[in-house]
Amino acid sequence: MKEVKVVIDIARSARVTLSGDEALRLLAVIREMKGPTRDLTEAYRIIASFEEYYNYSRRRFEDYIFVPKDPRESLEGKTVIQKLRLIRNEGDFVEIVFDRRMDLNTIIETLKTIGYEKVDVISQSF
Repeated sequence: MKEVKVVIDIARSARVTLSGDEALRLLAVIREMKGPTRDLTEAYRIIASFEEYYNYSRRRFEDYIFVPKDPRESLEGKTVIQKLRLIRNEGDFVEIVFDRRMDLNTIIETLKTIGYEKVDVISQSF
């Protein structure tokens, strides 16, 4: 049984850590559900070119890569991804930080669609 944790941070943004291939599948399913947006396209491109962007972020001493967004889509509330974190820890992993306006139920349903039977939602607090 595959399980994943969705963490809600103090800024009310959901985040999930997946392998690179699963992250690409997740973005493809979200694109089918919500339609294509610039941030989804750019996030897909960054994850697909994991090696290049991982080296780039390490050279710049940055943990997170902020995904370019269309200002019009941001104002309309259509953005999905806020930022990405590329992790190399016994494999290539991606932490996806969703925009806080992204519906949590959509994220959970999308994770179940790509094969996760158990999705735990955890809230971070101080």
